[in-house]
Amino acid sequence: MTETTASAPTESVNLDETLVEIRGLKKHFNDSDGILTNFKLQTDEGFPVTYQPDKVRAVDGVDLTIKKGETLGLVGESGCGKSTLVRTILHLLEPTDGEINFKGKDLASLSKGELRNLRQDMQMIFQDPQSSLNPRMRVGRIVEEPMEAHGLLDKERRQRRAKYLLEKVGLDSSHYNRYPHAFSGGQRQRVNLARALSVNPDFIVCDEPVSSLDVSIQAQVLNTMKELQEEFGLTYLFIAHDLSVIRYISDRVAVMYLGQIAEIGDKEAIFDNPQHPYTKALLDSVPIPNPHRRGERGVLKGDVPSPINPPTGCRFRTRCPELIAPEKFDLAETEWDRILTFMRSVDRREFTFDSRENTVERFFDGGVPAGEAGTVVGDALDSLESEEWDEATELLTNAFAEQSVCATSEPQPYTQSRTNGTMHKTACHHYRN
Repeated sequence: MTETTASAPTESVNLDETLVEIRGLKKHFNDSDGILTNFKLQTDEGFPVTYQPDKVRAVDGVDLTIKKGETLGLVGESGCGKSTLVRTILHLLEPTDGEINFKGKDLASLSKGELRNLRQDMQMIFQDPQSSLNPRMRVGRIVEEPMEAHGLLDKERRQRRAKYLLEKVGLDSSHYNRYPHAFSGGQRQRVNLARALSVNPDFIVCDEPVSSLDVSIQAQVLNTMKELQEEFGLTYLFIAHDLSVIRYISDRVAVMYLGQIAEIGDKEAIFDNPQHPYTKALLDSVPIPNPHRRGERGVLKGDVPSPINPPTGCRFRTRCPELIAPEKFDLAETEWDRILTFMRSVDRREFTFDSRENTVERFFDGGVPAGEAGTVVGDALDSLESEEWDEATELLTNAFAEQSVCATSEPQPYTQSRTNGTMHKTACHHYRN
């Protein structure tokens, strides 16, 4: 690496050049919550008890392409697998299956030594700027440590580069001998950024780097990151919960749900014209700073399913407000909407069953649907009259939810539109045709 003591020249970045390509990436963990939970009884001949550990499907078949010089934003609810995904991409976690190609090299085919050398080009900024810094080391040594680990420069030039980078990230070279506790949260994150830049990487993964900072400090750090990206030709994979942060920093956005990518496209397409019901729900849940606008925000109902036993088909279907009606039932859109609301309200026990008549009036405007669908609803009402809520839930779920194409078939990343020349892909059965 060439020593840098002055402002580095702005690199010419070819946004059509692929830096990172991921195909079918999976990361599964064995569920170790107790010794006996993973022993299964066998019903066939042979040994009656076998050890079959449950698998937590944290990342389950992800395809991503990241272009050189761009920022790809990654969003989704807590527990959807974002952090596991980025750690697997960097091989901090060993992938269960799939391919990770970085600069044309398959990381799985590299030896430990080759992978270690390649880590110089791939760095990471963590969420908590305090815990990610060694409190016993001065920040100068913290910035120098990656250079020393990769055998870059001699001691004197490492020191000069560390001071230079501290200035580039908005600190002062005089801060070289201070300890992390002497800095604010935003300043500590700038130290993390300087440390990541010390080995002159091409690709930086940012795992919610500003989520613990005040809003005003967030803006300052984000502006610094954008300036450094332009100056050094950096590529970012940026995770954040705050959608306004993602909109500001990103060129493209990938929306993740329960280990899979639900939608990916140019940020204008995602924010101004979302296609996947989950993306719409995320955007609808953002508070609007307008005291004159009233009404409930579109907050998703229901719990996120377990990654140990995710739903078949589309993983969002158990909470999706746009679940597709089974083809076997000839239902008008209004009828299906009423059945869907009734089924989910029974499943979540969101109401008190006082009488059959009141329930029909509440959910079906005084009359259940005709035909086979109405028969199923009638049977479920019979179960509710007998206080058999689980039985009613099973009847409705098996007849309606499990028969939907959303449950019987896994959606492909259908190409929905083009925005500014960027493909917009949505993994939703509404676009299968």
